[in-house]
Amino acid sequence: MKVVALVSGGKDSCYNMMLCERHGHEIVALANLLPMDSGVDELDSYMFQTVGHQLIGAYAQCTGLPLFRRRIRGASVGKDLSYQETDGDEVEDMLALLASAKASYPEIEAVSSGAIASDYQRLRVENVCSRLGLISLAYMWRTPQVCLFDDMLDGGLHAIFVKVAALGLKPKRDLGKTLEDLKETLHVLREQFGCNVCGEGGEYETLVLDCPLFKYGRIVLDKAEVVVESDDPIAPSGMYHPKEFHVEVKSAPGAGKEIDVGDESCAALVKGADISQFEREHKEAISQASSRIRVHKSNGFIHVMSEGISANQGGSNPTDSMQVKGCMYSMLSSIKCCLEENGIPWLQCLFVHMYLADMQGFVHANSVYCMFFPGVDPPSRACVELPLEQGVVCALDVLASTDVDVHGDWPRRVLHVQSFSEWAPCCIGPYSQGTSAGGVVYMAGQLGFDPPSMMLPPGGFRPECENAMEHCQSVAVAINSDVKKSAISFVVYVSKETLEDPLFVVEGNGLASKFLPHYGWWDGQQTDLQSFEETINEELDPYLLPPKLSQSIPPLVIHVCVPKLPKGAAVEVQPLVIDARKFEQLVGHGSDDVKKLERGVAGDQKYDSDLEVIHSFRQKSLYLEKFELRSGALTVQCRVVSVSDTVSKMHMWISSGGGGGDNADELGQLLSRGVQRFLKECGLGWRDICIARAFSRSEFSPVMKAALDRMNGIAKESNFGRLECAFAPVLELGKSMAMEDTAVLDLQSNLGWNKTRTEDIS
Repeated sequence: MKVVALVSGGKDSCYNMMLCERHGHEIVALANLLPMDSGVDELDSYMFQTVGHQLIGAYAQCTGLPLFRRRIRGASVGKDLSYQETDGDEVEDMLALLASAKASYPEIEAVSSGAIASDYQRLRVENVCSRLGLISLAYMWRTPQVCLFDDMLDGGLHAIFVKVAALGLKPKRDLGKTLEDLKETLHVLREQFGCNVCGEGGEYETLVLDCPLFKYGRIVLDKAEVVVESDDPIAPSGMYHPKEFHVEVKSAPGAGKEIDVGDESCAALVKGADISQFEREHKEAISQASSRIRVHKSNGFIHVMSEGISANQGGSNPTDSMQVKGCMYSMLSSIKCCLEENGIPWLQCLFVHMYLADMQGFVHANSVYCMFFPGVDPPSRACVELPLEQGVVCALDVLASTDVDVHGDWPRRVLHVQSFSEWAPCCIGPYSQGTSAGGVVYMAGQLGFDPPSMMLPPGGFRPECENAMEHCQSVAVAINSDVKKSAISFVVYVSKETLEDPLFVVEGNGLASKFLPHYGWWDGQQTDLQSFEETINEELDPYLLPPKLSQSIPPLVIHVCVPKLPKGAAVEVQPLVIDARKFEQLVGHGSDDVKKLERGVAGDQKYDSDLEVIHSFRQKSLYLEKFELRSGALTVQCRVVSVSDTVSKMHMWISSGGGGGDNADELGQLLSRGVQRFLKECGLGWRDICIARAFSRSEFSPVMKAALDRMNGIAKESNFGRLECAFAPVLELGKSMAMEDTAVLDLQSNLGWNKTRTEDIS
């Protein structure tokens, strides 16, 4: 891609330019923001480094590239972590600067910036990029600083310290020194005081005088002055004010020039979704589309399900762009109306499942999706192709909180990284990597991309699955969780082509034991659920380390085979994880006694002798149980994980063996009994179930739907109300990679044990 690079003069912005070129992009222009008053070294800015701005004009000569410069009119007005367009904010100066570069060089597609650990800065760059239709490239994002610092030196970056403000750094001693000069000092300060080696805590700032991108010259600083801002004996601070410099020519001068950016309007370049225009251009497609909508309301949540149906005279075509767009518009409009009727804005949505009848329609479906969901703090999402019913082009279901305060001390938080980096795949658009609420993290489905290129690696399932699981962990750590220890459940989608690989099952089981060390608990393997120690990489910064947990959870896992996945991927992994702080808060209370029951009939006479507990575990706030329900030849195996008042989850598996599987009435009764036991053991009411989702082999779907109707009929007789269930027909599914089961009912509650309620206590 053609790239405009934001440059402050610091090592980070310059090194990210070098990484952009390393990843095959071309820097075609530079962009810099500087103070209104040339005599001012540093602004009170949350966003921009300006120390050393007097030398930045020389970057045009050194690189041979055009340098767009704008004086900062605004200030740090919007100081929240997330950013939305704000008059008078310095971010709007960045918008004007980059818009001018884009207007002069329309071929520009991306922006380079030096973000390493600051969400505040990254989110603002991404906001501007989104508004201008550009891609953010932040290849250093969440890279270990020790490694990054060494890479900068090895890459030929020559920079000097122009500001110091940290314990152990002294203005008169250290200002003007190079990165190499102070390397050992920074490592010592890291060990002694937790200093950020790359200065991410504001410990210091640098000015690059030479690097491989400076093809035509290097900057030589002839005269500078040390300005001490504070002579505090513990942590003095000061700046290095350049007074005289010159450019030492390396080769024939390039074509670089400095371009001043004024107050020209950039409105024409700002991108935005225009639903009215879409409605005018797609009037016929919208008129031929309709949607079926169902709603499940629970304590604190609403789950809205919709199917998009085309009434095109030529028949439904899930690859036809107009039909897909019309159906998506119809569904999203219906969902929007439903949420509004219940007083719920999009920003209270937590997770979206998007199902397509044909993955070729993804681009068209996604274009409509982007018009409805907010660009700031959007919900997480998973998208797969399913063998939907005839006439259904696409389907959506949305989980949202009904009350913004329902989560108390654990409000909704979103991790939405839109920048290309080496950390994890970016989410460009209104869908995030993870949405946390009430201590539960709803993580987006992860594909096995190579993050810097956003391409799938060669080799198929194994490398993709390894990448996807590593991405899940990277996202979990960034949002204060750990998929190896505090994951409640996973849905692992694999493509039909992948399932046909004879090595799939063997490789899949091997990867499961590697990434999910406690999953074998469900099959009776001896595993210590007390948290296990892992080797800690000493080079990792504290914010890159997984949280320490005293307990581990054997997660529930659903393996599903679908026709296709986005980008032709072999696998997509979707975890549900507990926030580490919430998890430790919960498991730190209650009794330490471990109560286990192995192979026994439940003692409560409410459940007859056809219920057998295979094994169970209770300790503090963690409850695990595997039990089976039988009726004649029909068996339903149930697996339960419950973590106090955070989340309870049950998978009810119907296997293909044993016969009797086509008896919907009998199956419905078993499902009802399983649900009642789940609610009773977890201290829940019927209305505490916030999500019910059934995965079923396509040929078994009519039986499964009839069984769910029977289950709801029994519930109605007990005045419990109806449990609306999202339904996902699939090719194959199972508790293991062998995919030997017929259907599974997945139930989830985000409220828990012994909570006081005024209605519907089972």
